[in-house]
Amino acid sequence: MQQRVVLYQSSRESGPSNLDRGYFATAIIDGVNDDPANEKRCLVRIKDFKPLEPSQRMMLGNLPRESALLSADNRLKGWKAAEDLRSISDEDFAILTGADEVDEMFGIDLVNLPKFRFRTDRMRDPEFTHLIYRAYRGRCAISGVTLLSDDGRFCGLEAAHIYPYRFLQLNIASAGILLAPSWHSRLDIGTLIIEDDYTWRTKSEDSDTAPIKNRIVRLPTVSDQWPDIALLQRKRALFGR
Repeated sequence: MQQRVVLYQSSRESGPSNLDRGYFATAIIDGVNDDPANEKRCLVRIKDFKPLEPSQRMMLGNLPRESALLSADNRLKGWKAAEDLRSISDEDFAILTGADEVDEMFGIDLVNLPKFRFRTDRMRDPEFTHLIYRAYRGRCAISGVTLLSDDGRFCGLEAAHIYPYRFLQLNIASAGILLAPSWHSRLDIGTLIIEDDYTWRTKSEDSDTAPIKNRIVRLPTVSDQWPDIALLQRKRALFGR
């Protein structure tokens, strides 16, 4: 069986102008051979090399993008991050690459998305909802849940405006974020706080928030669709955060 991989380049020996730092491409392993020059190493053949645009840094703020690199006390597992080869989950693969085959794996059809999947009483603008759903690849930006019904005809996720719509009628991807209803409510009342580095925190912990250790917003693959930092700042200012 061929193995999909994400290629990573450490920033330790890279200059500031090197845009390939971090996760910079995907590929498929086509074979492994002994290295004739060094018996302790091997040579890996790859195919279907695809650069990531944009490349993804390992860290957002003080938190790692890969869930396996997060320790129990919310710190980077430096020894794990230093490994040349490490396994990542399908979910982390999706977060880092946004690859189309991951949509198939999760049963999410972003091309033929039916309009009736969302609650109409919670959907101010259907086009905005579908735009945000596609940008976040059908997963809550905080918890990662899909909230799809068993038959796949209904989705409980909601497209939330970062800054209240009644103050600013802005229906572009960077003005919204895809959330489960409980997280949408937290954002609206100011108890979910998203920082400029896309880490998040809550005003108080409960049974929903406490189990989540990797507190980084699950960002869209396209950086132009990431939450607008100015809107995040205005949102926090509304509640004196």
